[in-house]
Amino acid sequence: MVGDVRDSHPSAVLSGCTALCGYTLPKISHDLPFSMAMTVRKRSRDGASENSLDPPSRAYRARMPDTKPRKPKAPDRTANLLHGGSKSDTCPRCHRVRSKTHGIPEISDSDKLRTVVGEVMAGVRQDRAATLAADAFMIGALEARIGGRDYYFVTSSGQQSIRKEHLGGISYHRGSWELVHVDPPRIPINPKQRPEMGIDEWRRRAVWEGSWKTVRGEKVDIPVMPGGRMLKNIDQPCSAIQLLLALSDRLSGQGKWGKVDYVRMSEQYYIGRDNTTASRQWHGQGNTCSWTAHSCEPCEARIPYLICDVPANAIPD
Repeated sequence: MVGDVRDSHPSAVLSGCTALCGYTLPKISHDLPFSMAMTVRKRSRDGASENSLDPPSRAYRARMPDTKPRKPKAPDRTANLLHGGSKSDTCPRCHRVRSKTHGIPEISDSDKLRTVVGEVMAGVRQDRAATLAADAFMIGALEARIGGRDYYFVTSSGQQSIRKEHLGGISYHRGSWELVHVDPPRIPINPKQRPEMGIDEWRRRAVWEGSWKTVRGEKVDIPVMPGGRMLKNIDQPCSAIQLLLALSDRLSGQGKWGKVDYVRMSEQYYIGRDNTTASRQWHGQGNTCSWTAHSCEPCEARIPYLICDVPANAIPD
């Protein structure tokens, strides 16, 4: 038996344990408290040992919850809003997958263009003396590099409500932006004024007044009932449509088609100070800037035809 160990040194206590219990004990550091030094190893038959009172293993510690403060991630400001569908879609004009045949397979927005439309809107709001053609309209901005040339356009939907001085606050490519306005083809009958008009009457009477052109300047037939649907505002002069038609006019005037580096577009919905009834439905859905607008249904139907740059003679009948 080991004598009274209450006042003994820890090493004496452990030595007594060895004599009584048959445990082998590691060398104890006298610089550590007794509770930290006491690691007991049980001798096994083959001479190996297993820990009985070891601290938690490294693998166990790795599973412990991480409470270390982390810096929040910056918001994703990459292009994340498409106008007129995706590059993986099949083109309704050439009937091929857009990514395989189009120089402009899709039109995305960009962080810089979202800033541009915001700065134009700020210019409109600060101009309290302005008499606008409408108190609710879409502002659109487009940048493109085709054939080694750069294009920077701004417009508004409907009648032109933006003036050149409203572009003075644009910081991106300052001084390079051009105010454009193009009247797209229209349908003479107006279903908005004839709510009783049914799909059969629309199919008989709805025809385009004027001709559509692709960005390459070639004539294209856009159905008045895309996909068999009756879109009563299929002919509305949206800013996206005006921007693409302005690009078509500029490119067709240069003759030779060139390499497309990019075409980007952003839109934003302007609501006048005194307008309390305008729709907010065009505010963005899930994109970085919640005020940047997604395309309306008529634009989603028309844009794919306008951005098809496959030559007409390369499309089988």
